[in-house]
Amino acid sequence: MAASGCLGTAVPNSPTVVSGSAE
Repeated sequence: MAASGCLGTAVPNSPTVVSGSAE
């Protein structure tokens, strides 16, 4: 959650864990 959209995703910084884990 430290980085909102580490991969620069369009999703909010809430599911950062999913985005970072997926990408």
